[in-house]
Amino acid sequence: MPLTSTLVEKASPLLTVLALVIAVTPLVAALCSPFLKRRPKFLGILTTVFSLVTLLAAALVVTQINGKAYYIELFSAPVFYLDSLSIYFVLLVNLVALFACFSIPQFLVMDARQNKNHDPGYFYGFFNLFHMTMLLVPLVNNLVLLWIAVGLWLARKVIDEPG
Repeated sequence: MPLTSTLVEKASPLLTVLALVIAVTPLVAALCSPFLKRRPKFLGILTTVFSLVTLLAAALVVTQINGKAYYIELFSAPVFYLDSLSIYFVLLVNLVALFACFSIPQFLVMDARQNKNHDPGYFYGFFNLFHMTMLLVPLVNNLVLLWIAVGLWLARKVIDEPG
């Protein structure tokens, strides 16, 4: 069945903006991490605020879905798919990420004592990148885009262990 059938409607502009906020906010936080690596407390606050924004955007999508399925087009191609089940998984991922943000500072203090290569900017960057890839899994409508997102996360292993 094609995606643009009568069962799946094109999303309203509000749903489109909210879905883009959900998908892009962790990426923005990940891209800010290298520039703020010398300010880990600010980076932790930024990550927490961006996780909260993503959670609130997902909560707003829940109020707009009304039991229907929607697709979101970017550049005339359906990229995201929103339905009740996918948005609840997005809410769950965001809740876990928000709760993780509260325990990260304690982990970084312990990591600084035990790890000579301690870099909070690196940690926050890949945490936010992981958050983004976990959000794209229930949202994305294209298998190639899904594997690109997973590949971004798996690139971490190449950066961690080049040899």
